[in-house]
Amino acid sequence: MPITKKPNEVRLGRGKGPLKYWACFINKGDCLIEIKGANSLLAKKILVDAKIKLPVKCFFHSKLNRWIF
Repeated sequence: MPITKKPNEVRLGRGKGPLKYWACFINKGDCLIEIKGANSLLAKKILVDAKIKLPVKCFFHSKLNRWIF
């Protein structure tokens, strides 16, 4: 979803402001990443490295176990 912002002290009626950044709104419990075809150790290593970049709590689910990290 594009987020726009008008500069300060700009009068009304000049349309929308320029694009500032992109955002994605995620509901609680939504799946962000799904990995198939890799063994669980490789998938866990990849997701542990990726969770550092995300501003939310991340959970690793498998069919057998559930790890919270």
